[in-house]
Amino acid sequence: MAFDKVFIQASVKEFPRTVARGVGQVMFQDNMWTGILFLAGIFWGAYEEGFPLVAWGALVGVLVSTLAGYILRLPDKHGANGLWGFNGVLVGCAFPTFLANTVWMWIALILCSALTTVAQSGMDNVLGRWKLSSFTFPFVFCTWIFLLSARLFAGFPAEYMGTPEFAHGHVGHIDVGFGDLVVYWLRGISQVFLIKSWVTGVLFIAGLAVSSW
Repeated sequence: MAFDKVFIQASVKEFPRTVARGVGQVMFQDNMWTGILFLAGIFWGAYEEGFPLVAWGALVGVLVSTLAGYILRLPDKHGANGLWGFNGVLVGCAFPTFLANTVWMWIALILCSALTTVAQSGMDNVLGRWKLSSFTFPFVFCTWIFLLSARLFAGFPAEYMGTPEFAHGHVGHIDVGFGDLVVYWLRGISQVFLIKSWVTGVLFIAGLAVSSW
């Protein structure tokens, strides 16, 4: 009982730092301030695009996946380094992007975020013998399963899925001035979290610089 009390007190004290590091670990940075700048970039870009749910989904995702690590009593060194949270934050960005805003979407987001922590632990145990890491594969695999299931449960058999294509059917005109290219470059960086904003790209670069030049 005393051990549990100490564990809970330590966990509560370290939780905010662990969550922030989880966001930073998406770009392999074990740094709380990097994670905070990344979150700031996600919120800026999501609200700028008119999709604030992506920002809140990211926050819920990293909180749930980090909590799952504590609840399952996974190795604390992984939690302290933010390794429980980085798959969850990506799930949180993906679900509001690809699914409608319903209660079921949020339930699925929470379940999938928690599942990535379990999947990561299992995959790393298997891959560890070859000194490999699962990286973001738990996010990719679990998200694929949930998104495919969402279509099937909604009555859209896989054989009726549309052919992949650009959103508007064609690329269209692309400006190639220096300023335009810089904006595209910064947006490319922001797309790591499924965000399209040059300001977000700047904040992400700032986050990386805080951790390591």
